[in-house]
Amino acid sequence: MDVLTERGEMVTGLTPQDFKACFHRTPVQFLSVTPNQSPQHFVIAIDASGSMTFDRSAWQYSLDVARDFAAGLPPSSEVGLAVFSTHVLKLIPLSTDRAKLNDELALLQAEKEPAPKNERETALWGSLSSLFDSIPLQEDDLLFVFTDGEENYSKTHLGRFTRTLCTRQIRFFAFSAEAQLTGGAPQTGIAALTPNALQNLQDLADSTGGYVLHVSRDGVGSLPVRVDKSGRPTPQGQLVLSQFQQAYWFNRVQVELAEPIKKPHAWNLQTHGLTARNVAVVSPRSLTGCAAPWHTRTRLPRHHI
Repeated sequence: MDVLTERGEMVTGLTPQDFKACFHRTPVQFLSVTPNQSPQHFVIAIDASGSMTFDRSAWQYSLDVARDFAAGLPPSSEVGLAVFSTHVLKLIPLSTDRAKLNDELALLQAEKEPAPKNERETALWGSLSSLFDSIPLQEDDLLFVFTDGEENYSKTHLGRFTRTLCTRQIRFFAFSAEAQLTGGAPQTGIAALTPNALQNLQDLADSTGGYVLHVSRDGVGSLPVRVDKSGRPTPQGQLVLSQFQQAYWFNRVQVELAEPIKKPHAWNLQTHGLTARNVAVVSPRSLTGCAAPWHTRTRLPRHHI
């Protein structure tokens, strides 16, 4: 869980007294709020289907962001890479070898068409679901997908993929850059291809405590620069950095509930008494049961977020 200011900066030094929540209309007791110290696995998944690669400027922009994200990962964290279209085209196992990761992303940028001509449809949910057969993602790990949300080939449904992420307690992040149609008009949000494509990504992030960022073009059709001439982040660049920070670091929250969680259920979480105003809480919008057996816990069920 993270708490962000209006500028996208993370609020630190949080305590249980800074939060209040209800679950099944019953108040939730907050026991602890601590920065996560556990090693994490990160998987960067690149959508190389036709809807992503036809506009080279948007494609290169997304890959630049992916390379910057990889460069900022904690050195001790293992990271894997997947490239997909109708299926997973390339899979790099989890490793701390950042040089190899950067080389693979550079090769991807140099390729004109990463996916073969007859494999440029998008099996978004199916390809991502298949990663769990090859990469041992576990609780608190992160899946960062660079995609426009287009889906036209999967046999796996969004609902099933969402349940998989929630059950495994894996955070979902996504980044997309607005493509431009031939002739100069921006392809508004890709929604022209798949209704609710970006909303589906946002719903996944909301369900898992993740973050989705979509970069739009300006009035003359240009994607925003992320660093100004002095080397400082622009407002858009700051949003990207904020997304990275939430991926790299988060708070682990332990709460006590009045009853066991039988199935995922929404909860009402708010901050309480913080000096910073107009803050936003980024956390799973539903609570799911913990993996530990009930007999190993105290009298009331506890839950980690």
